[in-house]
Amino acid sequence: MTDRMLVQYEDFWSHPSAVSLSWLGLLYGVLSLSHFFSSEPDHRESQRQPKYLECLVQCLIAADYVRGGPYILECLIHYYLVEFYLNPVTEVGNWMVAGMMAQLAFRMGYHRDPSHFPRISAFEGEMRRRVWATIHILDGTMAMLIGAPRIISDGTWNTRPPRNIYDADLDQDCVQLPESRAGTEVTEVSFLLARYKMSLAMGRLVDLSLMNKLESPENVNSAEARLKEAYDSIPEKFKFTSLVHCLSDKPVSVAHRVIITCLYNKSRIILYQRQLRKVASTGSSGPGSSEENENWTSAARRKCIEAALEIMKHLLFLDAETQPGGTLTMLRSKVSALVVHECLVATAALSTYLYRWSDAPAVDESEGAVSKSGIEAILRQSYQTWSHWSNWSAEARRAVELLDLLFKKLGCNSLDIEIDEEALPMDEMELGLDWDADTLGIFFPLLNEPSV
Repeated sequence: MTDRMLVQYEDFWSHPSAVSLSWLGLLYGVLSLSHFFSSEPDHRESQRQPKYLECLVQCLIAADYVRGGPYILECLIHYYLVEFYLNPVTEVGNWMVAGMMAQLAFRMGYHRDPSHFPRISAFEGEMRRRVWATIHILDGTMAMLIGAPRIISDGTWNTRPPRNIYDADLDQDCVQLPESRAGTEVTEVSFLLARYKMSLAMGRLVDLSLMNKLESPENVNSAEARLKEAYDSIPEKFKFTSLVHCLSDKPVSVAHRVIITCLYNKSRIILYQRQLRKVASTGSSGPGSSEENENWTSAARRKCIEAALEIMKHLLFLDAETQPGGTLTMLRSKVSALVVHECLVATAALSTYLYRWSDAPAVDESEGAVSKSGIEAILRQSYQTWSHWSNWSAEARRAVELLDLLFKKLGCNSLDIEIDEEALPMDEMELGLDWDADTLGIFFPLLNEPSV
């Protein structure tokens, strides 16, 4: 809690009936998240409908949240986060909540920088910037997961990013905000800023993909430059290379590193994944292709595979370090839930490439930095991790079935790998996967055709 929230909390106990329903809902939201993160990580089933979350919903309804007002957006953000952690499979529901938050934010003027409104204090203005950045992140994230347009599109807002300042630097009575600290100085808002920078670049990527403009090398190169610029502007403190470089970091800081790095590499996969479909049995990029275009396609495909392999390394790292005695033991499935989709996309990309490669013996293995056997090896290593994660993740169960299909195609038996059969309720998946033209759409929603 911030100092301001603590003061309000103390006032609440002095005059309980004086607080608004929306503030009370925010309190229940804080308690819901606190309860979740302080409880045992593997007891998700007993937390499906926590009491605090139910009270939060009651407060939102009683406060007539669709009209907006103080603390309404903060309440909805907490509700979204709790639902995301407790029910990560309800992507459509979370997408609708994120869209509703974005629409409410527009209605309440969060898309305009507070400096244009003299009646908004410096403190309130900075809080509004933080809320807007959070909603922008959630809107872009869900658009990428669902494969739908963003609510917050470029050119419809001018709110500046929050400043990189400590919470202790903020005073609700201040007339002027303190200067932003250096980007290399980590404050309570630094991770939000890093995610926000990635969100800005990824949002543009979603727009281009939905408009089918990622077939053009010029557009891809432009989007790649923007994505790299955003990632390069993020402090090294939020980038993961190996555990050796963050031995002194707190577990949550290590998790932040993994999250940002996986987001960047997932964006690279989405940027180049159309080139995976161009692995034809002849090894050609397509009839009539110029040598220059073929070289570009080959390079793009290689970048896609490299990005996928980077994420798979993080997948294996998370599985190892969330075991008892590991660096991230205290976070367990909580941090895994934040990157499970990134890992699924990487698994799908490698599987798709390897599957098509198995039908194309003429393809030159020297095209990429990793051979067919190297890709197959890391997918085999990941199989047991996905099996473990299947206890709580529907996306992990997707990955298991995907790999089963792949290994069957390659003529090897995935069941040779020791797994916990109780963790694989295959009869409940109801995915009906078969490797055809629609397979990529299951894992890359941005490629899906409109449904009738």
